Amino acid sequence: MNIFAQINKIYFSEYHLAPLKKLNSKSDLNLRKGYLLKFEFKKLGNGYCDLFTWPELGDLQGIKQLENLKAKILNNQLMKCIYFSYLDAKFRSKKENILTKIINPKNHLTVVDFNELNLDFILELKNQGFEKIKIKLGINILEIQQKLTTIFEILCENKIKVRIDFNNTLSKELFELFLNIIRPYLNIIDFIEDPFPEFYKGYFHIKERYLNLNLALDRFTDNQLSSIHEVPVDFYVIKPAVQKLNYSNFQSNLVFTSYMDHPLGQLCALYEAGLFLKKGNIFDNFHCGFLTHSLYEKNKYSETFSIKDSKLIPSGEGTGFGFDEYLQKENWKELI
Repeated sequence: MNIFAQINKIYFSEYHLAPLKKLNSKSDLNLRKGYLLKFEFKKLGNGYCDLFTWPELGDLQGIKQLENLKAKILNNQLMKCIYFSYLDAKFRSKKENILTKIINPKNHLTVVDFNELNLDFILELKNQGFEKIKIKLGINILEIQQKLTTIFEILCENKIKVRIDFNNTLSKELFELFLNIIRPYLNIIDFIEDPFPEFYKGYFHIKERYLNLNLALDRFTDNQLSSIHEVPVDFYVIKPAVQKLNYSNFQSNLVFTSYMDHPLGQLCALYEAGLFLKKGNIFDNFHCGFLTHSLYEKNKYSETFSIKDSKLIPSGEGTGFGFDEYLQKENWKELI
């Protein structure tokens, strides 16, 4: 089916997100540019989505993605843009909010500045109902060794699990040094994500030495891996914004996360995870990563969110994915 035969017009509106801290080991504190998209479907009317990229992690620039969309050259991210916009238009045409149809999962809290962690911070997380946190670490792990052990002691005492993301910044040798440092705390490590490039090729060697250590894979696509079943990991990190996947193919635990993108993008990812749960796919201690709006300065979209028992709570107002009034007032420019 030619999806473009169902589309009259496509519009875009540029936006910027202001990070409160460096978001990962490969990014900086500059404003993050993204684009809201409006698709005018012939039979359904308008549907909206978010287009947000991470060029420093291998994505195309956002402006290049717009050019490709105009030229009808679609990668997985652009196909997901059309998919979410179509869903949005479908529910808007019925005057229904799409998020009433899902199960809302719990989330970890993402901490991008390790120095923020202290006893008071962790106790407050516990009081708010968080059971897991995700911390972003880099190649300076030996320099922060003493604080790592102190924080892990506090997490142990408060029964909070930790997910660690290295964004492939370590070497194999440095990762092994890190594992020796944290060996006494493996019981609170939920998983370690992307420690070094192609770490999964040494998965069985690592598991022989650290049987209870879970490893997680992010930043993969269908065309990068010949078969997902051939990649031995314990968790797959799923980003619905950029991945077009058949989830029934997965045998390991799945962790759905946002793309650290616009609040509209957060809700699209939340919908996909919630629908996955509604279909009866239940994993032990299923926790997602949708609370990423707190990594940026507040905007009128993110101010409609609340957090309860570690769940992202949308306002519930509006049709489709919501934000009706705000989206109507965006400065839309015609793409096609």
